Amino acid sequence: MMEATGIYYLQLAYFLYEHGTQVGVVNPVVIKRYIQMHLGKGKSDKKDAQWIKRYGEQNQVASWQPEEPVIVNVGS
Repeated sequence: MMEATGIYYLQLAYFLYEHGTQVGVVNPVVIKRYIQMHLGKGKSDKKDAQWIKRYGEQNQVASWQPEEPVIVNVGS
C-alpha cells in the first residue's frame, strides 16, 4: 500500500503490478485524517510508513490497476 503523491508513486505501482504484486493506492488526505483521528504525533518518513501500514491492516483498500491507455486521433 502506498500514498498517491503526485506522480511519484506511479513508477513503483506499475513495477509492482507488472510483477504480479497486489497494489493499494490511497489518497494522502485519507492517511492524514487517519493519523489525526488516532492523535498521531510527529512526522517522518518512517512514521508515515508505519501509519500507512496500520491503515492498510485496518481498512479494505481496493486493488490498484493502471488506467487503460487511450489513443486519440486528432485531425486528418
